[in-house]
Amino acid sequence: MEHSEPFMSRAIPSQSQRQTRELKAVSDIAWAVSRSLDLQSTLEVGIRETLKTVGAEAGCVVLLQGKPPRWMIAAYRSVDQELLRRLEEAVRGDESWPAAEGAALDVLALQSVSDGMKEAMREAGFHSFTVLPLQSSMGVFGMVLAASREERLLGLQSIGALMTVSEQLGTAIENARLHQEVQQELAERKRAEEALREANARLNTLIEAIPDVTYFKDAQGRNLVVNKAFEKLVGLGKETILGKTDEEILPPRLAEQCRTSDEEAIKCRKPIRIEEQMIDDKGNKIFFDTIKLPLLDDQGNVTGLVGVSRDITERKRVEEEIKRRNEELAALNAIAATVSSSPNLQEILDRALDKVLEISGLEVGSMYLLDQQAQELVLATCRGVPEEFADEVRTLKVGESL
Repeated sequence: MEHSEPFMSRAIPSQSQRQTRELKAVSDIAWAVSRSLDLQSTLEVGIRETLKTVGAEAGCVVLLQGKPPRWMIAAYRSVDQELLRRLEEAVRGDESWPAAEGAALDVLALQSVSDGMKEAMREAGFHSFTVLPLQSSMGVFGMVLAASREERLLGLQSIGALMTVSEQLGTAIENARLHQEVQQELAERKRAEEALREANARLNTLIEAIPDVTYFKDAQGRNLVVNKAFEKLVGLGKETILGKTDEEILPPRLAEQCRTSDEEAIKCRKPIRIEEQMIDDKGNKIFFDTIKLPLLDDQGNVTGLVGVSRDITERKRVEEEIKRRNEELAALNAIAATVSSSPNLQEILDRALDKVLEISGLEVGSMYLLDQQAQELVLATCRGVPEEFADEVRTLKVGESL
């Protein structure tokens, strides 16, 4: 009697076993991708767990990235460099996306790029494939392509389980992408803040190095930035000055001048140059050459004002001295011209006295000549002196006062 080979059949999993396996696959991926919000880590964990779940040997994650969005291979597993190069060529060569600016990703676009990638993998010896679309609340944004060298059905899970895996992985990747964008934004903000701090430090160093009184005000006239020269002028420290208006820290007359010139600069919306003055504690006049410039935003609204005031008191003194000297020289030249052009002594004396009074800014004066024999001063000419008084002082003894 021949013993026939016992009949062997592949065990068919029961519905409960299949459901248990599906739940475990979903749970494994959920646990794996929830451990990190790092995008690359999430992608690598996602492709690894997906390949394990569907029973595939190799695969990759393809995402729409950039502006305008383009297909890019974001992660891969068990793919050599040559195959990766061919897959990238297939992705770049696909012209199904973007169909139009702002257009939503559709099934045909997803199928088009996956077909090109499948062809590249077939040439590399892969025969079985499965594609899981990646989607979130914003819609489909990519896919997972899994492949096997064996000719078999990839994944025994039901369509419902695979869709759950797809949605779960898609949400995890989208969360990681959002987290990455937030981190990039925070990093950029931090760099911007650091750059702003450095710029402010350089600006503050520059302002402090300026010997002239320098200040920035807001639109309400409050002092926001002042330098040491400003502190010295008002005799107050920054902690007292900042946030205060000129009326609160300057002498009333100077504060009024500053407010008037501030309003003029703001009204003109262009730089102005004016001369200002104040009286110091000792009663001395101090003159300033001031330039003021309104600060405008992109809409042309005034946001503040910057001013630089240079102490020109010494320059004014020198200018006045030069002016006085020039007037004296002019008077002497005029007297000399009169002497050379006129033989009349009285005319010479009259013109000389007129020039002396003009230079000195006086209205009353007299000129005496010495009578050496009589040792008397004799009145030669006068201006602004009453006739009665002139008669009384027409002659004076040498050493006698009026």
